[in-house]
Amino acid sequence: MNCVCLLCERWWRVTKADCRSLRARIGVILLLVNVPFGYSALAICGFLYVQTKNAFWTYLGGACYVLSWLMLVAGTYLTGKQVKDSLGKRLKRVYRSWRRFNKRKQK
Repeated sequence: MNCVCLLCERWWRVTKADCRSLRARIGVILLLVNVPFGYSALAICGFLYVQTKNAFWTYLGGACYVLSWLMLVAGTYLTGKQVKDSLGKRLKRVYRSWRRFNKRKQK
């Protein structure tokens, strides 16, 4: 769990006090895991459906995708306002840098 706190401190520029709580750590883990979980579950279940032609796999893939959205909501709620605001600022800064880089690349 210390690596989660270190990730919060270094990458998202969150103070140690904000990421020390178990609630914030679980929230960060949920935020990091939800996208790979949802898309990989859809891909694996889609592959299994194509191989077996069993409709169960489509339902399971959809359920896992919905579960990934619930993980996103729970992670956002558990991280709290301070971590969420820091993450939002960081992502905005990364997006602006990427946009500037893309403009230079096109010229």
